[in-house]
Amino acid sequence: MNINEIMEKLKVEYLDTFHFKVSEIRNKIREKKQAEVIEIFHQIKGSGKTYGFSVFSEIAEKAEYEIPKASQWYAAATEYTNKLEEAYKAIIAQ
Repeated sequence: MNINEIMEKLKVEYLDTFHFKVSEIRNKIREKKQAEVIEIFHQIKGSGKTYGFSVFSEIAEKAEYEIPKASQWYAAATEYTNKLEEAYKAIIAQ
């Protein structure tokens, strides 16, 4: 297996489990755990680019920056989570 095949396999695995990250964010929002929500967005910011999904990284970077500044952080977090989910659905629909 060459490097391109390995990377393609990793990208598929990343997408196969991405919905778990979205669910995890939603759970942490419900539990009002702002720091943990921001940490998950931070992880996605890094992993998205690594696996070739810069759209995830871009959304997560904005979320990581905006959520702490929002007067209703959970609403902002929900908005960015929805954007991540929309991007995910668009990618898997291709």
